[in-house]
Amino acid sequence: MNISLVGTGTIAEKNHLPILSSIPGVKLVAVCDSNKERLSRVAEKFKIEGTFDDLDEMLKNTQCDIVDITTPGYTHYEIAKKALVSGINVLVEKPATLKTDEAIDLEAESNKRDLKLGVCQAYRYSEPIIQLQKIRKNGGIGTIDRIITIQRGSTIFGLPKWFWNEDLSGGILFELGIHAVDLQCYLMGNWEKVLDVNINYNKNLNFITSILAVVKFEEGIGVIDLKWLSSSSFMHQYVSGSVADSVVKFYPDGFILQHGDFTPLSEFTGELKRIWDFGYSSFRKRYYKKSEQPHRNIIENFVNCVNNHDQPLVPISSIIPTTSLIEEIWRRSRMIRESEKN
Repeated sequence: MNISLVGTGTIAEKNHLPILSSIPGVKLVAVCDSNKERLSRVAEKFKIEGTFDDLDEMLKNTQCDIVDITTPGYTHYEIAKKALVSGINVLVEKPATLKTDEAIDLEAESNKRDLKLGVCQAYRYSEPIIQLQKIRKNGGIGTIDRIITIQRGSTIFGLPKWFWNEDLSGGILFELGIHAVDLQCYLMGNWEKVLDVNINYNKNLNFITSILAVVKFEEGIGVIDLKWLSSSSFMHQYVSGSVADSVVKFYPDGFILQHGDFTPLSEFTGELKRIWDFGYSSFRKRYYKKSEQPHRNIIENFVNCVNNHDQPLVPISSIIPTTSLIEEIWRRSRMIRESEKN
């Protein structure tokens, strides 16, 4: 299985390339990036012979079965489309695209050419979500009628220049909140209406630094609370079901299932397990290996899907509701931003 990768940033170097290098039968045949210095360093580190600073040249001169895309989100559509037109299966980091019609177009292109197109929405296969879904499948959660997702990010001042053009990058929704919104759709189904959106627009930065959105789903309400420039970074989900409730925490992962009153003992028990798991894996120097597992689940599965002609864990069709919801929240956020500019 020959694989080429486009984009040599942090997510490629820390997750995609080490995982791909560890899969039996996989050969990394080429890597492509416009940053020639980083390209050379990463190619040497992972012993990749083919190096390209032009995508078209790589596609023309490389025989590969999969193109793995880890560039900034706003570039994903164009790169994925070119790879599919070239007859190559595509695995793309989140966000797959920044527009719903682009995701639909990529799905149609992959179907037309009988190619696989998967998306690295890794939080869907994180340990606490797998645990939640297992309990839910067995009837232990019931119907989910409300999810409150709170996500905080710290400093953004070290991020690249393209990031600050939020009309290009997608800003806080696509660069911070993509997992928060995706899990709402993944767990609650199709959304029906965005009930309310509030933002904090920082005029000095010319940037939206927080968004609070309330969304009506088929069977309940979702609340998405995003904020940059927070004093701490975390993502928590509070899930309300007809049988039981749960609290889901990420990095380090934690899961609490609650029946009846949510007592201090319930919270203590859940946090104690979370602390123990984090401490044990850190002591054994396994924390990073454990944190990469969601990506490993998706990447290994995608390679197997191409080999066996199966469906990937996260086909692009499954993220179209996520993209359309983000688009609507983003449209309303920008309307508020423009009114506050004036």
